[in-house]
Amino acid sequence: MSGRILLTSLSAYPKNTVYYLEKDASKKVETDLATLALLQLLPREELPHKIIVLCTTLILEKIYPVFREKVITEYPKMDVVYIKIPDGKSTEELWQIMHEILVDQDLIPAKCRLTLDLTHGYRTFPFLFFTAALYLKALRGVNIDAAYYGLYEMIERDKPKPIVDVSLILDMVEWFYAARIFSETGQAGSLLDRLAPYAVLPEGVSGRERKPYELVEKLRQDFKQVADAYAQALPLEFGIAADKLLKKLSGPLPEHLQAQMPLPEELFGTIKQFITPFALPGLKKGKQKLGLDYCELRRQASIIDRYMEQGYVNFAAGLIREWMVSVCLYHVQAGDEPKVVGEKWLSNKDYGRKGVEEKLGALGDTYRHRKEQLDGQQQWLASLWKYMTDKRNGLHHHGFRQNNALLGQEHLADIRSKWQELKDALEDGTKWRLDFSPMAAESAEPLGGGTLLVTPLGLSKGLLYSALRHINPDALFVISSADAACYLDEIKQAASWEGDVFTRYMQDVHAGFSEGPGICAAALPLMKQYSRVVVNITGGTTAMQHIVQQVFEQALSGAVQVRRIALVDRRNPAEQREQPYVTGELIELGD
Repeated sequence: MSGRILLTSLSAYPKNTVYYLEKDASKKVETDLATLALLQLLPREELPHKIIVLCTTLILEKIYPVFREKVITEYPKMDVVYIKIPDGKSTEELWQIMHEILVDQDLIPAKCRLTLDLTHGYRTFPFLFFTAALYLKALRGVNIDAAYYGLYEMIERDKPKPIVDVSLILDMVEWFYAARIFSETGQAGSLLDRLAPYAVLPEGVSGRERKPYELVEKLRQDFKQVADAYAQALPLEFGIAADKLLKKLSGPLPEHLQAQMPLPEELFGTIKQFITPFALPGLKKGKQKLGLDYCELRRQASIIDRYMEQGYVNFAAGLIREWMVSVCLYHVQAGDEPKVVGEKWLSNKDYGRKGVEEKLGALGDTYRHRKEQLDGQQQWLASLWKYMTDKRNGLHHHGFRQNNALLGQEHLADIRSKWQELKDALEDGTKWRLDFSPMAAESAEPLGGGTLLVTPLGLSKGLLYSALRHINPDALFVISSADAACYLDEIKQAASWEGDVFTRYMQDVHAGFSEGPGICAAALPLMKQYSRVVVNITGGTTAMQHIVQQVFEQALSGAVQVRRIALVDRRNPAEQREQPYVTGELIELGD
């Protein structure tokens, strides 16, 4: 009996009545209170170890003492306690009753098993009991085993009165809440909990009889897959999983589940309404077969809209950036075809996503430093790419930077406005052009007397600091990662250096050796703008250093005046980390 609690109230005017449990009409008892009848009718393993009685002044004085004596005489180990409550004749008194039920957390502790007896008391009591039960279940993890109601006023006077379990009303609330949470947030935890009991095989069930329970378990897994894909902001996986779930929900439900669910068609109908616009049918062979067209881009945009509506701006910002890559790819690759097959638009080979992203990055750098080299349409695309990339980077670092990363309402409104601009321009191919020379035209005149420093930047800040102190360049071309590049402003300030910065982010800083050609293609036109180029091959990861060496070789072949250097800090690593801004040695490496 440990951990089981019965919450009840008593009648002010007890009268002998014959009761039976609806689920077992063979056993009947006669007593003056339904609560006493319930104790006699329940199986021994379901008896409470504690009874809590709500008592008005009248009940406490006249009824409770007799009730308690009867209970402890029959069940000596059972604890019987009361809660003193007002009559509940006003809103204030109803709130006071609710407070008295909930205030003492030791009275109804977390994780206990609670049974409600709703038979006696004022007409408002069932509402109070149910509200309290929902509160206790949500905030204390209390399990509601049953909610019994004795129909002593609804059956003919001389006939036995059934005690029925009306906890299905609580179940209805739980089902509707679970469906609402899934439809509004994409979270399936509550739905999975509701479905779990129907996936458990009853003892002795075997063979074909197992199928309905296995179908429920498969349904649970489909819900989980949809929720996981949505929570991980994976629009393609989400669409595939949504289609699979839709097919399950459109077919007949297992009978044992349908019999216990309130309004199953309407309840699952709300879920189908949520996922239908996002579903991707006909992709049994995987997303690589998905064609990219305006319809698919709008589907992805609607998912981004959903994240914005729900406040998941971090997901939205990241996906907007990817969406821009996809739109550029579509306008570059589609030509006269209405669709671009998945093998092309999801690939990094040839002119795939990586190539487009590098082009957009170069466009953004050009907009920042040489805006006049871009026409109006290119400036529009470059400014929005830079804006969305900056917002994405700020959010994806989760605030671990010196500046405040929290976006206020003005920033959110600005993101929504710019996102709407992008959506409105979806079919205008002139706005998504990438046909320009990165950084500057190769024929551009040198800026005269200027020095460009090409360098990697990893998580060690001291080497770039030393390079800036030794070289004091006019501009900086940095090969880095989004994580490391956040130190740039700090390093510049420490070195008292001001100048133009062109940053190229590597996709894979550890194994991205194949990213060299794209970065070299972006660097060469820029190097040709300066009279002198200095290439530092120290710092960052091995892959970064490999690509910097490629840039150096590209500069030599491109007839750029270039020198190669290395920087050395002879202090121990701990000291370097503690005091990074100490000028190290510069070593000339020659050709």
